[in-house]
Amino acid sequence: MPRPDYRIPSRRERELFKQVRDLRERLDSLSRDPSATLEISRLEGIVAERGSAIAALESELESERARTARLRGELESSRAKRKRLESQVRQLKCDVGNERARTRSAQSRYETTASSHARLLEENGSLKERNSELEAEVARKDALIEHLNARLSRTPENSSLPPSSDPNRKRIPNSRARTGRKPGGQPGHRGHRRRMPDPDDAVVLEPESACCPRCGCGMAPTGGVREHSVTDIEVRTRTTAYAFHGGDAAVYRASDAKGHAGVKGSPLEDAPDATVVSDHDTTYHSYGRRHAECNCHILRYLKGVAENEPGQAWAGDMAALLKLADETAKKARAGGAGSLDPAIVAKFESCYRAMLESALEGYMASGATSWKHPPEGIALARRMLKHADKHLLFLRDLSVPFENNGSERLLRKAKGKLKQSGGFRSTPNGEQPYCDFLTIVETAKMRGIQPYRAVHATFAGEGGLFA
Repeated sequence: MPRPDYRIPSRRERELFKQVRDLRERLDSLSRDPSATLEISRLEGIVAERGSAIAALESELESERARTARLRGELESSRAKRKRLESQVRQLKCDVGNERARTRSAQSRYETTASSHARLLEENGSLKERNSELEAEVARKDALIEHLNARLSRTPENSSLPPSSDPNRKRIPNSRARTGRKPGGQPGHRGHRRRMPDPDDAVVLEPESACCPRCGCGMAPTGGVREHSVTDIEVRTRTTAYAFHGGDAAVYRASDAKGHAGVKGSPLEDAPDATVVSDHDTTYHSYGRRHAECNCHILRYLKGVAENEPGQAWAGDMAALLKLADETAKKARAGGAGSLDPAIVAKFESCYRAMLESALEGYMASGATSWKHPPEGIALARRMLKHADKHLLFLRDLSVPFENNGSERLLRKAKGKLKQSGGFRSTPNGEQPYCDFLTIVETAKMRGIQPYRAVHATFAGEGGLFA
């Protein structure tokens, strides 16, 4: 059942209702009085007016009631909305409580994680320090292993070791490139045979009979003669010698000392304007006017770097550059040129220095220069860069050889004799006479003189033989 509308009338409405009631009461009293007709008419007019006002008021009342109903509906809607909002607020409060609980749990886990993270950071720092120490130790061990492997990999082909130091040596290859031709003299090559020396005593051997001692057949003269020479020289020597050669002369010298004491009294002391080519013995830098380094030694060292230091391509490139420079100089000499084009020399020098500087920068970037046992390529690159002028002197002056193999070959005879005899008991009475003998023989060969005749002429006092 709908609830009745109990609206409280306003003050004005109450006054109008009171006036209407009073008027009605007066009308009732006047209607009982016949003399009051005019008054009644007047009052009826007033009542009619008041009725119109009441009707207007009732219309307004209906409007107010409709408005009140509308407002009541809005109020009910607001109440329902409020209930929904209160329910949402309660749910939000519950969610906030849950979130606070989760936040407290997360904060607890964060504190635990932060503590673990701090501990892990500390452990990580100690592990990093340990790792750095181990990496440094591994780098030192790697450098030591590489150093030892390089030493084990040294052979007479890629280092300055003598050929006799390799017990399993075979044929020692040289640095010349293969041409594909057979070894020995080529077709059309003029043979160089050993010349027959002039004999001191000539013995003519005649056949014992005119018949062959084997088959018994008769033999007839052919008109040909077969010659055979026998030279008897007995020399027992052991020596450690210096060998100097230049042009068409060779000088051997024995000495018990090395360095300046060993060079003292040698031809170098009397040649202040000479060009000295050596194998990087700095003693010789104090003699002569110009100095050159033997590049064949450098080619062996470069080969050792290429074999024992993987990744160092500069060694192979430098070896190729030096060989190309040597070929260029040889072609110029063969063509009768007095010197090379300065532009070509400058280009070779520029490439030479650029390769070495790049190699040293690579070693420094890798940290190898600070190792306890740095790679041998570092010392070689620094040496070649420091003595670049000596290594490339053969390009600026075509009379300077690419290497000092001439002296090396001369010394080979002395080293062979030393290996066979074991040495001399005395330097002045054993080593030096043997060196004098080698000086005579090798100089004679260089000048196209038979060694036997040269020795004989020397002992016979024929001083003009070498003139």
